[in-house]
Amino acid sequence: MSRSNARNLLVTFDAFGTLFRPRLPIARQYIEVAEEWGVTGLTEKQVKSSFKEAFAEGSKLFPNYGKSAGMRPAEWWGRIIRKTLEPFAPDGLAPGIISDLIRRFSTSNGYELYDDVIPCLEVLQKFRSRQTDIWPYRSVTVGIITNSDSRVVPILNSLSIGVRSYTSKTGWEEALWPLVEKKLEVDFVVLSYDVGVEKPHHQIFREAERMAKEYTKLEGSWTRIHFGDDITKDYYGAKLAGWKAVLVCRDGNKPDNQGVVMVQRLWPIFGLCAFPR
Repeated sequence: MSRSNARNLLVTFDAFGTLFRPRLPIARQYIEVAEEWGVTGLTEKQVKSSFKEAFAEGSKLFPNYGKSAGMRPAEWWGRIIRKTLEPFAPDGLAPGIISDLIRRFSTSNGYELYDDVIPCLEVLQKFRSRQTDIWPYRSVTVGIITNSDSRVVPILNSLSIGVRSYTSKTGWEEALWPLVEKKLEVDFVVLSYDVGVEKPHHQIFREAERMAKEYTKLEGSWTRIHFGDDITKDYYGAKLAGWKAVLVCRDGNKPDNQGVVMVQRLWPIFGLCAFPR
């Protein structure tokens, strides 16, 4: 295939549960911070249950991290933290607990990469503008599509993955961004908070298409592939948007759905992109 006739490749990833995960269980991290501020006697079972309830209520009353209600993400998360820990703090919560937890979960203090992410991104970077007999694309653009707020950007940055462009307009996390040398970069991040809808809505995938074209200024045909760990939001969301999709089953529990393309690790990225199904 001549380069002039080759397609452009857009590869996107979900963030939480696909690229990174909590460094320790979320409940344990809440307990660690709470104890630093004098809230003691907590168990992981208590905090896990309380967080689950608070998150579910917050998502129902104020969807998409408060976007639907005009809330800023910091306000939304502050409410979740208070609802989670106040039942165990009869004397009230010190304001520092909220700010410390937001800071922790905006950086590598709270999260870690899966061990196959860096090798995967290195392969995509290697073939960014290289076409061979077994690699049929003339360009590769890498993005992230996440149902989240703009904490994702400093989290990636603190994990040594830079972001060239992103949709965030809130800016409240910028003061939390650690200065870390970037080893790799992705081209853009699409945040549900800024788009105004969450996966599996097709509009969030359309925004990724728009950002890819705007960033690359490339004409011609595109192959679009999305990798994510949620079969409804990621896999079928991408499929309904006209994309190819790969379900990432990090825990090894694969659904029985017929015809679903599944992997446990991202390392076969070359074959999945060069010969997509």
